[in-house]
Amino acid sequence: MIRLSDRFSGLLLPIILLLGLLLSVHATASQIIQSPNDSKQYLAFELANGLKVLVVSDPNADKAAASLEVAVGSGDDPRHTQGLAHFLEHMLFLGTDKYPEAGAYQAYISQHGGSHNAFTAHDRTNYFFDIDQSQLEPALDRFSRFFVAPLFSPEYVDRERNAVHSEYQSKLKEDGRRQYAVMRQALNPDHSLTNFSVGSLDTLKDNDQGSLIDNLKRFYRQHYQAANMSLVVLGRQPVDQLKAMVEARFSEIDAPQLSKLTDTERAAVAAQHSPPLFTAGSLPALLQIKSLKELRQLSLTFPVPVIKDYFDRKPLHYISALLGHEGEGSVLAELKRRGWATTLSAGPGFDYDDAASLSVSVGLTPAGLEHYPEVTTLLFQQIKRIRQQGVQAWRFDEEKQLSEISFRFREPSKPVYEVLRLANKLRQYPAAELLHGDYLYSRFDPELINNYLSYLRPDNLLLTLTAADLVTDQREPRYQADFKLEPLPKALQQTLAQAELNPALTIPAPNPFIPQDLSLQPKAGMTKPELLIEHSGYKLWYQQDDQFRVPKADFFFSFRSPIANDTPQHHLMGALLVRLINDQLNSFLYPASEAGLSTSIYPHIRGFSVRISGYSDSHTPLLKQVISTIKQLRVDADKLAIFKQDMRRQLENKAKDKPYNQGFDALYQRILDPRWSTEQQLAKLDGIDANTLQSYQHQLLQRGDVEALAHGNLSRDQALALSSLLQQQLLAGVKPFSVPQGVARQLNPGSETIEMSIDHNDSSLIVYLQGEQKSLPLRARYGLLAKVLEAPFYTQLRTEKQRGYIVFATPMPIQQHPALALVVQSPSTSPDTLLGDIDSFFQHGQSLLDALDDAALETFKQGLITELMKQEQKLSQRSNRYWQEIDKQYYQFDSREQMVDAINTVSKQQLLDTFATLQQRRLIVRSTGSGAIDHQATEG
Repeated sequence: MIRLSDRFSGLLLPIILLLGLLLSVHATASQIIQSPNDSKQYLAFELANGLKVLVVSDPNADKAAASLEVAVGSGDDPRHTQGLAHFLEHMLFLGTDKYPEAGAYQAYISQHGGSHNAFTAHDRTNYFFDIDQSQLEPALDRFSRFFVAPLFSPEYVDRERNAVHSEYQSKLKEDGRRQYAVMRQALNPDHSLTNFSVGSLDTLKDNDQGSLIDNLKRFYRQHYQAANMSLVVLGRQPVDQLKAMVEARFSEIDAPQLSKLTDTERAAVAAQHSPPLFTAGSLPALLQIKSLKELRQLSLTFPVPVIKDYFDRKPLHYISALLGHEGEGSVLAELKRRGWATTLSAGPGFDYDDAASLSVSVGLTPAGLEHYPEVTTLLFQQIKRIRQQGVQAWRFDEEKQLSEISFRFREPSKPVYEVLRLANKLRQYPAAELLHGDYLYSRFDPELINNYLSYLRPDNLLLTLTAADLVTDQREPRYQADFKLEPLPKALQQTLAQAELNPALTIPAPNPFIPQDLSLQPKAGMTKPELLIEHSGYKLWYQQDDQFRVPKADFFFSFRSPIANDTPQHHLMGALLVRLINDQLNSFLYPASEAGLSTSIYPHIRGFSVRISGYSDSHTPLLKQVISTIKQLRVDADKLAIFKQDMRRQLENKAKDKPYNQGFDALYQRILDPRWSTEQQLAKLDGIDANTLQSYQHQLLQRGDVEALAHGNLSRDQALALSSLLQQQLLAGVKPFSVPQGVARQLNPGSETIEMSIDHNDSSLIVYLQGEQKSLPLRARYGLLAKVLEAPFYTQLRTEKQRGYIVFATPMPIQQHPALALVVQSPSTSPDTLLGDIDSFFQHGQSLLDALDDAALETFKQGLITELMKQEQKLSQRSNRYWQEIDKQYYQFDSREQMVDAINTVSKQQLLDTFATLQQRRLIVRSTGSGAIDHQATEG
């Protein structure tokens, strides 16, 4: 696959149509280029203090959102206080001059149906939130003070450094973190990418440069200046009103103290003065990393010149599209044929102002790990073919046309994702290209592409192997990850340098999945899906879309069989069949995915489902091929052996997941029926061979029922034609059999405990509280209680008691049984103490509910309703909701509206009554970490 930050999909159309579409885009030299499918209004401007701003007016938005990005990250940490940028991100949430109470911002956002978060990357820090649209202005008022007058209260400094340490500790056994930490050992130690980005108690402390709080304040004053920031605000208000909101609140941010540089000038200075990513002579190198989980990965990292200046020509995207292709003749297709790999992706790796790379990652089989030199050689053979045959104008033109058509029919994402993405683009792109820049292919530049290809050489390679059984000789100090770093063997380097063209590998041909009809169906006035066909064993639901007005559609069907999940072995065989089907289809489907069509086949508790999504006139050939493969699949023993190995690895790796994730898995095994344990599945896996699986396939398709949904830019006749294809080619001869839904077990009154033994530093505790009856009114009350309690629970156990980085309360209905879950993962506290904390919190919760007045209760209701009724941004989101309703047999498609009615009728007394019974049915899932100590003796 092509690993891109924003993978473009689209369709190849004649040049004349493309030019017509581009002329319809709102574009002048001073305007922001918009998709014709985008009705929002945009205004970009800059405040007097240098803050870059984009405001977006969307009169139909149900949520408002904002994101502020600061051009500073962990790469700017002083060496004497590593993790300082991340620590600063944490501290900004703990009170400002105008809103001094720690947790007040979080509580306000949560109360009004919103969400909030922040992250610190190498070169940037981003803060963002969404909220009910009516609350944008007061939320912005609170948000803006982070960047004007944070308190940095001394009493929270030590608490929050413990929270950062807890975050670091919680990820000590995450292989992704460990791999990245080890990779830094291969980089130039003078480069800022080698900084310890998270921070810990060892790095976040007083030192000879000053106290931690003084270093924090100095870092804030130095970097949190308006000229280093970009802000995006989205709301219903007109752009002039949004602009006034911003000016009134963000003009107070400090202006730069030094001469102002543009982002381009700053990037040029960074590139000029930064050390190289690798020291001279350190490449080529072989890095071997011992994983904790059973992993087998090969990655190739090539440092290349900085890429940001070429966003309009995208040379790395062009190269990655050829290297990461998965169709016939691709490297991945050949690796799969040899039984050496299961996945391959290519794309930009590092992409900073002073460092860039192209990386290729391969998921290996055990045989592939043994043959990793040959796997690497195949990649270099393909690189040579790309150099000789791949740099061609027509390929660039096809990418350009696909991308522009994708832009023409671009569907928006959630407001919070839009502002987060655009806050970053506001710093990267010219104002006119803020929306269009990711899709822009300005001109074919073969010299530029060939220049970047010239860096894909054996002597410019960091080759990284990750597996659980590698021989290593060093240990990374932060994450205690074992590794070995050595020069790339001379023999392998010579083999790669002499790689010749391989006749098994080819360059992709022109994409055959080119829809010919992008017209829209006339509006039909349908407000919800209608049942077009119903007979024994089959239903077809259909709705022609009148709202999103894109030439796309979704066709889903679910095949439900009585033997899909009746035993652990059948559960495994269903999953293995789906993997074999997907594997056989992959080469055929990959070009379709490049052309804006996606096909997903996945197993579930009652059988398997197929989803075909994308441009509506291409569904028929995809459906034909999918059905043919399902019906005619011949189980290959060698492929099956590979997938069995992979399934065993995944099952065994569950024991190395985060403690609270393992706790949830145990909880679901206790509550959901049928749900087979990891041990039950592992015991049956070896007994599956090609013959038993082939026999199971025939049995699976003999009896069952099917439900299908056609939604989008499809006429009734088109939907019926797809349905006819499904019935004639898949369902002919299938004996109708109604398969019941899974059920959730009702807990008995009292308290049950699941004690888990988990090899991890952190303890974890989940307290699952289940309602006494399965009813809509009770689910509404549990949802409201979660809304009232979630922010105080977080503040009390995370901010005040510092129990851990992972702390949350959430509604958790399983098969419509109302329930609430309280979750804590702690690096230093025993489950007994955590349970005592939760019991104490319930006393606090009682006082919160007692003090709840009518106005506050109404605010919580509206916040919950806002979340529940969030506007669907894409056709596929609505299709997914319809599909969930069908699965639950809510055939009026109004379960959200019914829940809103139930929420609106909840009284304070009903909440109090429900709260009083919360702990009557309690399931506790707990594990004790190796770092746990009993805090009770030291607490007052």
